[in-house]
Amino acid sequence: MKSDSLVEQIKIRKLEEKDFELFGNEKGLWHIAEITRAHLEWLTRYRPSKNSLLVACVEDQPIGFYLNVAVQLKVADEIVDAYRGEVFVYPEHRRKKYNIFNLLVRTNHEEARRKNAVLYGFPFDRLLPYYQNRIGMRFIRIIPRYLRILNPSYILERFVRNQRVAQRLGLILGFFMNLFDSHLAPKSPAGIIVNRIHSFDERFDRLWLKASALHKIAVVRNQEYLNWAHFNPSALNSVIFAAEKNGEVLGYIVLQCDHPRKVGRITDLFDIQHKTVTKMLILKAVEYFKSEKIYKIECYLSGNYYESVLKSVGFLKIKGENDRRFPTNFIAISYSSKMNSDFFYDSENWFLTYENTRFA
Repeated sequence: MKSDSLVEQIKIRKLEEKDFELFGNEKGLWHIAEITRAHLEWLTRYRPSKNSLLVACVEDQPIGFYLNVAVQLKVADEIVDAYRGEVFVYPEHRRKKYNIFNLLVRTNHEEARRKNAVLYGFPFDRLLPYYQNRIGMRFIRIIPRYLRILNPSYILERFVRNQRVAQRLGLILGFFMNLFDSHLAPKSPAGIIVNRIHSFDERFDRLWLKASALHKIAVVRNQEYLNWAHFNPSALNSVIFAAEKNGEVLGYIVLQCDHPRKVGRITDLFDIQHKTVTKMLILKAVEYFKSEKIYKIECYLSGNYYESVLKSVGFLKIKGENDRRFPTNFIAISYSSKMNSDFFYDSENWFLTYENTRFA
């Protein structure tokens, strides 16, 4: 079929129940993007009335999808609807004149304009010019990346030819690193305890109301959002710790392990920005990753406060360009007529963590 005639047949519609059958089907999205039906059901579970999941069809047969995550965004004292999504196009329809990718992206932006909503995303470097020049989204910042080494032998073996020497040096460095860690714990925790949790209760609504005042722009982290975000099909290995005092929650940290790569990741960190609380949460993460035989910890997080605390417990800020494995270029556009553009596009106003980059 010629491209010109195919263009006339392409229809963009909302995702329907019958489309769910494609997920897990070898001809469906699992085949091209490893998105399962469980993932789709999870995506549509949170704020279902706000969902904007689009399907590009030819004769009602899907050839591409735009899957959105609908969240709430705190901007100054306002709460607005915001969307972050991904485009998936079937291989045989990629790089064609009719450009399904572009059709889906533009349709999604038209819907956001009608809803006076915010769109944001984290494209890889190769797609950044497209979103900036053709769609009009603004580049705001790269999410800062921090690194902490737990097993120095792992690093030394890359640079020291004699493996036996590298291992011995690693043991010596490891001893001093453990000594360093033993002196990091806050001396007066004042009744603060850090425990592992398996769900978020109503106390996290109160944490959000208290701690959100410290952030000018941030995704709303209330009880409903946190349970949805951190207990989903792709987060089965998430480990969550919460800091508490007298029964009230002061903050939480979310961790994930990539055991094959021996990498631990702090995916989310949110607290009242009290240094004792923040340090206790991060040190609990270090303790946990050590117990899991992790070699290094990665943390993607914005904010001067968190940068100072991370550095004080041995994390290094990695300078340079966007991480090739994880898209951390942050772009956004606001279609709200009430939004102050200078405030919205100011990179210093945004609180971002690795959690915000995740799609499924």
